[in-house]
Amino acid sequence: MKKSDGQQAPPMRVADAAVRRRVQHTLYKLLELDSDMRAEFGSSLLSHDFRLILQATVSESLIVKDASASSLLSGRAFHQLLKRLETVGLIRFELNAHDRRSKSIAVDEGLVAHLYDNLGD
Repeated sequence: MKKSDGQQAPPMRVADAAVRRRVQHTLYKLLELDSDMRAEFGSSLLSHDFRLILQATVSESLIVKDASASSLLSGRAFHQLLKRLETVGLIRFELNAHDRRSKSIAVDEGLVAHLYDNLGD
């Protein structure tokens, strides 16, 4: 985001609950539309990368196993996707608070802020 004097403005941190709800609703609708397109036309609207990022953003705790099942990718392709997104810093893995045996996927806070900044208008 650029200020009028040409300098880079700091990223906006969304504190407004109404904006948060509106963005969350938009993300859910994108995921729903993607699912409907897959079911009706056999083709996805979203890339595997972006679908995973949106799922992890709207989820309280997206377990790797559940994400893999919904991805429609082979196990190897899914784990390559996870590794690629982790390597570039878009996601990280956390212990699942409800099940210590599984890991949850968390989205980088900077990416979440970027989504909220750009969709919250």
